[in-house]
Amino acid sequence: MPKLLKWTTFAVVGLLIALLALAFILTRVIDPNDYKPQLISLAAKQGVELRLDGNMAWQFFPQLAISVEQVAVNSLRSKNSQAPLLQLNKVFASVQVMPLLHRQVKIDGISLDGSRIQLTVDKQGRGNWQDLIDATTADTTAPATQAADHEPGAAALDLGQLSLATLSLHNSELELIDHQSQQRLALTDINLEASDVNLANRAFPLSLGINLQQYDWQKQQPSLSLDAAFKSDIAVTGDLSALDLNNGAITLKHNQQELRLGLQLQANNRPQTQWHYRGSLELAPFNLSHWLVALGQALPPMQSPMALSKLAFRTRLEGNTQQVQLAAMELQLDQTKITGQAAITDFNSAAFDMQLVGDRINIDHYLPPPAPAVGAPTDASTQSAAPAATDAPLFELEPLRRLKGQAKLTFEQVIASGLAFDNNQLRFSANQGLLRLEELHTDFYEGTIDAKASLDAKGSTAIINSQAEIAGVQLAGILKTLQRQEQLTGALNAKLNASTRGLSVNALFQQLNAQASVDARQLQLADFNLEQQFCSIATQLGNQPAATTEWPAYTRLRDVKADITFKQGIATIKQLTAGVENLQLGSRGQVDLNRQQFDLQLPMTLTGELSSEKGCQVKSQFLRNRELALVRCRGSLQSPAPGKDCGIDKKAFQELSRDYAQYKVSKKVAKEKDRLLEKATEKLGSDATDLLKGLFQ
Repeated sequence: MPKLLKWTTFAVVGLLIALLALAFILTRVIDPNDYKPQLISLAAKQGVELRLDGNMAWQFFPQLAISVEQVAVNSLRSKNSQAPLLQLNKVFASVQVMPLLHRQVKIDGISLDGSRIQLTVDKQGRGNWQDLIDATTADTTAPATQAADHEPGAAALDLGQLSLATLSLHNSELELIDHQSQQRLALTDINLEASDVNLANRAFPLSLGINLQQYDWQKQQPSLSLDAAFKSDIAVTGDLSALDLNNGAITLKHNQQELRLGLQLQANNRPQTQWHYRGSLELAPFNLSHWLVALGQALPPMQSPMALSKLAFRTRLEGNTQQVQLAAMELQLDQTKITGQAAITDFNSAAFDMQLVGDRINIDHYLPPPAPAVGAPTDASTQSAAPAATDAPLFELEPLRRLKGQAKLTFEQVIASGLAFDNNQLRFSANQGLLRLEELHTDFYEGTIDAKASLDAKGSTAIINSQAEIAGVQLAGILKTLQRQEQLTGALNAKLNASTRGLSVNALFQQLNAQASVDARQLQLADFNLEQQFCSIATQLGNQPAATTEWPAYTRLRDVKADITFKQGIATIKQLTAGVENLQLGSRGQVDLNRQQFDLQLPMTLTGELSSEKGCQVKSQFLRNRELALVRCRGSLQSPAPGKDCGIDKKAFQELSRDYAQYKVSKKVAKEKDRLLEKATEKLGSDATDLLKGLFQ
């Protein structure tokens, strides 16, 4: 028995030595380069042009390895093209032999160097790769079926045992040239490194670097060039039901500006119904304006040179193929910070749900600089009209009809047109084509503004309705903030109801119908004194001495009430009442927003004899308790100036002067009649007086 074991051992060892010797002889005697013609011919039968211009080498043990240099692949139909579809400078691959006997795939390494893929699309839209696909896929159904039916009892390779010690791709390129769309894109300096690659859900490192170049089609020069990199520890299962990305980072660089996105992601498809994922994203601060310009997005001039200079973002995310939720969101845009959460609750219906809280944002920073101030013309015929409205649609209805969801936004302060809006709250909802602004509240210069609105997009055009209420807003603070003369001061209260329809600026403006009511206990109009104007008229008509009062350069209005309607770009003051000392003020006229002009009459009525305690005395009965529409205000809305725009209406003054002259004549005649009747009574008696009265009548 020992002798038998001894001889058996010698036989096995001898057999192994023989096999090793045979493998050594085969790899030394058989040169794979001798088989190049057969390989090229076999590829040609499949419609593939194969060029093997470099050396080929192989080994059998302890690794099964092959090395090929200078390889080119193209379709035979495209062999006259300038460059082949695929070129490889060198490719090397090695697999351990012994694990294959146990149906395990352990790859020592795969390395590709200098690979180049050139994809071209002709003017008819056909790609050069389509000929190759058509050639290689022709008549492959039957062999595939036969292979599938061969040895049904054979065990499949265990992909969970697949391992790859190293994977590398160096100095590679991918270029796309599309003659139909006139676009050219090149990915150069492609370098990929991975080690310990496996499908056993064990993390392995992977890094990828690329230089991306986008070309100007006319100049055929790069219009954009940036470096991109990706790094992560990746874990994946053999059945591809789970994927983890840890310590992930995507980096873009352009002209020394860097954009970096960090990510963590865990995804699984267990049970195999739909993918679920969770993780986190962190976008490091970067210069947004730089990247927008680099990507070809022209930016208009903005008031702040620092606008869009900083953007950062971080969030946790969780979702599946139907929805995604972003929690613990932190967004920073320049000096503005926004936190909260957001979700797309249904990708199919674009349903959303957002709750965001911001601190302070200055909208003016992102608006174009104001136009240079110009002098306002005084002649109505030369006054500039408002900018022409456009008939181009502002928005499409179909995307609005698909909106479904709700949003709540809170901001501590919003700056717009230099004005501060504090404690801002907004609630918005959308469902089946009906968009609602359910709440809009802001604290505004010691007062408040509240508004609601709706947009109905279900029909052929948009229908918009809105309501707003202003309470206790101090006008002086607004004008002071705007660095304008405080021409109007006091607390303003107002209510507004408006409706319109259309899709363009012109349609919405022309179809706008609105009603507004204004209420203010006391307002002060600077640079103009209505009482002084009234007393000046009374002095001229009554031939009485002018008042020696030192008139203040303002008008104090009390108990102001006004009703205003707006239609087709014209605001009409239906009713306005206000008290000015002992004068009762009214108003009639229109404000033309189409031409940016206003034309108002300010009728005044004096109750009593004194305009005020220190004002003028009006003795004429003709001027008391009578509406005198003698003050008129006409000017431009672009630069209103009550001191210049308001004054005595010459035409109305002339008509009043004629009426006053007739009044004086009739009064003189009546006085002379009374004198004659009195004398007649003394001399002739009452009968004669009655006769004379009949004659005067």
